[in-house]
Amino acid sequence: MSKTTLALPFALALVVSASTFGCSPEVPSMPTYTKEVANILNAHCARCHSENLAGVLDPTTGDVVSPKLCHLNRFENVGDCTTGTCSYGASASVCAGMFASLITNPDDLVRMPKPPSDRLNDWEIDVLTAWAKNPVQ
Repeated sequence: MSKTTLALPFALALVVSASTFGCSPEVPSMPTYTKEVANILNAHCARCHSENLAGVLDPTTGDVVSPKLCHLNRFENVGDCTTGTCSYGASASVCAGMFASLITNPDDLVRMPKPPSDRLNDWEIDVLTAWAKNPVQ
């Protein structure tokens, strides 16, 4: 056998394996907070959207603010949400719906997450968007 004959199957195997490993995993039809969502939110969002913060810098105004509405470092709400004295978790419909629209917003001044967090990749956006429609733990 010639070197060319041997190289062809090797090259084909390399292309197939590169395309297989270079792809993102399939987006689950029913993502859960525990399995998929928490890791994404903790990696990209909880740095600013957590109740344990002293404050973060708003890049549009230069003011130090603390996101008070949604705390994405946990699934559940804490406190009495009927009186407005609760701290919403990621599962609250207002939070899930809001972050689903903010992560896909085309305006860089509005789009989340803000630096220094990395931008979400397509798989992460698809998982969060699917989960926001039915936020389960």
